[in-house]
Amino acid sequence: MKIIPLQTEKQRREQKQYAGQVLKAFDDLKHVDTRDEKDRKAEVERKAREAL
Repeated sequence: MKIIPLQTEKQRREQKQYAGQVLKAFDDLKHVDTRDEKDRKAEVERKAREAL
């Protein structure tokens, strides 16, 4: 009987690369959200100053 590995080295490497790409995409999205939040906060501050 031949022993078959559950994952080949190539599959393991591809899985790690994919996980890295997913994490990078989430980091990019987080960066975009943060920038949008800063813009919204600045807009609210401007309106508050105008109202004074």
